[in-house]
Amino acid sequence: MKKRSFEDYEEIALYLRTAIQLLHHVSVTYRRAWFSGRMKAIDQRLEKIRSDLENEMYRDYPERANTNVFYGGGDYTLNLREQKDCIHSSFGRDAGEESQGGKQSERD
Repeated sequence: MKKRSFEDYEEIALYLRTAIQLLHHVSVTYRRAWFSGRMKAIDQRLEKIRSDLENEMYRDYPERANTNVFYGGGDYTLNLREQKDCIHSSFGRDAGEESQGGKQSERD
């Protein structure tokens, strides 16, 4: 298997953290829904994948690896901006920077 680039880990972390945040939002909003047990199972699987990928990143890039990539903080603050038909996610931008055209929230 070809070694992933550090930027690949950053991109994967962005997508995983976005999925986890959206899943948590749905879980809170619909906490008593019939599918809440399945949501918890998905969350546990995503957390396992995140942990495994973080370990792989530390093995591949011990000098650059940073817990913040997969868990948040520093330049890896997760910013979500909700619009009518989509949700934009990004890392490390100040919340005021992306205030145009949609509801934005800072997560993690």
